[in-house]
Amino acid sequence: MGDRCSIQFVQKTKGLNDEPVTYKSVVLFNHWGGKSFPVFAEQWLDKHNKRLASSRRKNSSDPITRMDPNQLMMQFIRDISRMEDFDSSHDCESHMFYMSEPHSRPTNPRYFTCSLYLGADENSGDNSDNGHFIIDVPEPMYLPKEKI
Repeated sequence: MGDRCSIQFVQKTKGLNDEPVTYKSVVLFNHWGGKSFPVFAEQWLDKHNKRLASSRRKNSSDPITRMDPNQLMMQFIRDISRMEDFDSSHDCESHMFYMSEPHSRPTNPRYFTCSLYLGADENSGDNSDNGHFIIDVPEPMYLPKEKI
């Protein structure tokens, strides 16, 4: 039972001598993610890119502003760890009672959901219900320079 999927950030760019290079993050599996989790991750990436646009004018050479895939995965996990939807019911009284009604279950913000786990690649976990989703990392956005 589940609604399993996995996501991975992938960046295609040019390396030395303009040779094509592909960088991939670790894979994030979600036991209850369904088809909406990859959509959520793509929307997050778009917002994240826009949030970074102004800071790139000052510094575009660090892993966060370059949107290196493994760094993106860390930022994504950090952001969702603050969301109540990803809190766990671990260590809550009678949490098994709420399995049939997950939206009414108690949550414990001290624990992160056990629905999520990391893997080295799309075959190192279970994404059998909905498959593996590649999230293409776009070119970093820059805000235009202000006229003085």
